[in-house]
Amino acid sequence: MIETAGDIITAALKTSGVVGVGQTPLAEDANDALDLLREIAGTWNQEVFMCWRNVELIIPATGAASYAIPDRPPRLDSAFARQAYQGSVPAITASTSPVDYQMAIIDSQADYNTISLKYLTSFPAAVWYQSDYPTGMLTFWPVPVAGQYELHVFYRDALPAYTALTDPLGLPLEYIMALRYELALRIQLNYGLPANRSHVASLMGTKATIKANNARMSTLSMPAGLATAASGQGGISGSVGPHQSVIVLDSGLPVLG
Repeated sequence: MIETAGDIITAALKTSGVVGVGQTPLAEDANDALDLLREIAGTWNQEVFMCWRNVELIIPATGAASYAIPDRPPRLDSAFARQAYQGSVPAITASTSPVDYQMAIIDSQADYNTISLKYLTSFPAAVWYQSDYPTGMLTFWPVPVAGQYELHVFYRDALPAYTALTDPLGLPLEYIMALRYELALRIQLNYGLPANRSHVASLMGTKATIKANNARMSTLSMPAGLATAASGQGGISGSVGPHQSVIVLDSGLPVLG
């Protein structure tokens, strides 16, 4: 039964042909394969739909424009702002239903750089994620008022980081075959052996199944304001907070209105 990093490494070494049936891998071979296993996990973290678990990071607004994000995911899936206070009265209590406002995801620094008033303080309407290493940063715009809002961002959790052969594998069953074949192919490449075509085909098939199972796409929709706006003109694309809307200009950037 494959339950640890060492188990999957032994299976992959046998699949690759480096270790024969009934043989025990040498410590050097096992440690080299552990390095390859870490590399595969790091690569899979960057592939769309290879991570199956969603993370919700809740950030109380402190008045800062940017906040560190500990997991450094490749991208954000969605985000919303929750009004935590109405004046000096908490809005989030057991007897109330707090109102959440969706935030737009700014995909690049080039888009963020076009915002003229970067330190405008108001209701947060958008978030830009910068995947710096080793710690990513979340920058909200406008800058949320301290103590007034909770900022919720969602992203795919990273796969386990393996540091020892005894580490639990920590993966769903459907990942084991894909990991065994990809690790076997990496081992063959590392030892100068030809890649087995049947291994490649099995790997592609199992990864396609995993991604199809993990894929969760939001419903395609078009805001009413955009549907009625004339071509080349801006239009209100939807409410993002109290007394605010996102206006889509010719550039396609969200601008607070």
